[in-house]
Parts: sequence; C-alpha cells; structure tokens
Amino acid sequence: MKYINYIIMSLLLCFVASSCSDKDPDFDWTAVDHGTKARVQVMYMTPVASAVANRIYRLEINGKTYENNGAALISNFNGTPSGGVSVFYDVDAGPLRIRLWKQPANMKYQYSVNGSEWHDKRVTEGDNIDKFMRLSKDGENWGESEPILSYRLGLKNWDDALIYDQTSSAVEAGKHYSVIVHLLDREPTVIERGTIPSQTTVNTAEYACVRFYNFMFEDATTPYPNKLQLRLKNTTTGDYENVCDPIGFGEATPWFMPSVVKTVFNSSGSQRRDLDLVIVDNSGQEVGNLTYTRSNGSSATFTDYWTLAIGRAYSWWLYGTRGEKTVPVAITSFAQN
Repeated sequence: MKYINYIIMSLLLCFVASSCSDKDPDFDWTAVDHGTKARVQVMYMTPVASAVANRIYRLEINGKTYENNGAALISNFNGTPSGGVSVFYDVDAGPLRIRLWKQPANMKYQYSVNGSEWHDKRVTEGDNIDKFMRLSKDGENWGESEPILSYRLGLKNWDDALIYDQTSSAVEAGKHYSVIVHLLDREPTVIERGTIPSQTTVNTAEYACVRFYNFMFEDATTPYPNKLQLRLKNTTTGDYENVCDPIGFGEATPWFMPSVVKTVFNSSGSQRRDLDLVIVDNSGQEVGNLTYTRSNGSSATFTDYWTLAIGRAYSWWLYGTRGEKTVPVAITSFAQN
C-alpha cells in the first residue's frame, strides 16, 4: 500500500512541476506618454427622459471611435468610460471634437434570387442560392442591387443617428478632466478634476471626499439662472451648514471633506449624510430652499442623502429640470477612488 502512495505522490509532483511556466504573461497594452496626453471622462447631462431612444451608442473623440459591442455606451446622466473607478480616455492635449450617436435604426432591405423579383421576407443566412440585396433608409427609396456572398442582416444607418458634433475648449497634458455634454447645440463644458485630498491618520481616518457639480436646468433648454448653496446636515446638532461657496450652472465646488463617524471601531466606517440646496440670487443673498417639480406635477423642497465611506472620494452631479416634471431634479453619485 505504501508503494501505491509513493507512486501517487510522485505523479502529483510531476503534474505540479509540469504545470509551472517560467514565461511571463503577455498582455495587449500600449504605453502612454502623459507628457502629451490628457485624461478625460465624457459625461452626458442633457435634460431628456431616461429612455433607450435617448441613450448614446457611439462616441467619437477627435476622430477616434468608441462603442460597446452594440449595447448603449452612455445612459442618461452618466458617463464613459464606465465599469471601473476613476477610468479615463487618453487623448492628445488641445481642443476636443466630441461626436455622439443615438441608437441607429436598421436599414430596411429586400432580397432577390434572380436580381429582378424582389421580396421583403427575410431568408436564412447561408442559404445555398444566389442572392441580391438592395438597401433603403426610409423603406421607399431603394438603391441599386448588389450581389452578395452571404446575407447581411442588421446593417446600421449611422448617418441619421448622429445627434451631437461640437468642439470643446483645450485640455492640457498630464491633467484629468470631465467633459460634459449638456445641450445638443452647445459646446461641452470642460472641468478639471483636480487633486483628491489625502488623509494622514494613526488609528482610523475620519472623512470622505466629495465634489459637487451643478447641471440643473430650469426647463429643457434653459440652464437654471441662480447659484446654489450646498448644505450638509450636522450629525450632532441637526442643523444644515453651508459647504463651500455657492456655484452656478456648469460649475463645481472644490473637493471638500465631510466627516464620517464610525459606529463600530473595527470596521471600514460609513455614515449617512443628509443634504439640501439653497437658492442664491444675483446679489448674493440666500432667498430660500430649492424647490422643484416632481414627476406627478406637484412641487417639493429638494433634499437628498448619501452614505459616505471613510477614505472614499465621490462626485455628486445635480441634474434635471427644476420647473418641469419630465426630468425631475436629482443627484447621482460616482466613486472616484
């Protein structure tokens, strides 16, 4: 029996040894010269309803195209690249030409076996017959027929799907930016992300980091004219306290550090922080809390809350139309580290 055990152990050792390799894994990557490149995220804050028809399916930055394998690339009030924390596109320094496409419609098509008798019914791809096809964007004006080797289904009419073509102000090499599309007939707003504050601690940190962006509209085409003062609720007194200076449409606060109080010492630590917004008029006077129109048409005072984790950084984006119910005012949050 012991010889059998020796044989089994020997075979296992041979298997383990043969499965090892001294070759380094090879990844497809390209070195980036950050002396000439900037890093950008493209945000889509246009005040339109959250529907498939309003999502972005193709992005082009200075002639370079980005898609998502046929799925939406950017949903409403979101950004790209997504799927990871603090991910950016590398672009050449200078102005950025941004082009966006909505979901393209499939071109309509007809097929023919002999090139003269045309049918609207689809045939199965790979049928062993001679086929001809002609395309139409509107289903009425048909192009010339062309012989094809295999039946091509789902051709996309990208020409009619282009909805945005504008050029931004210049971005600088070595910096991180948010490039925000907010109206389809206006150039995008460019905001440098800046440096996220660091924390030094002995036992545990006590703060999160937040930056607040204002892209709220009055209606579907008019940016809100007044500035807004962000306030956070003091977790001890219950009073709302001003955070940073008020900001107008298309602006962002500096990074600020809300306190986060742990309830369990031996934990990562998180806490709910409530907020509201106060309207500041052209004279700099606070004139009352922000109110907005709900989806049911009623009016309400704007309040919100987010759970913040110690040491994490977040960007808060205010969007929507204050005076219309189609796109109610809300804040969306993105982790930044």
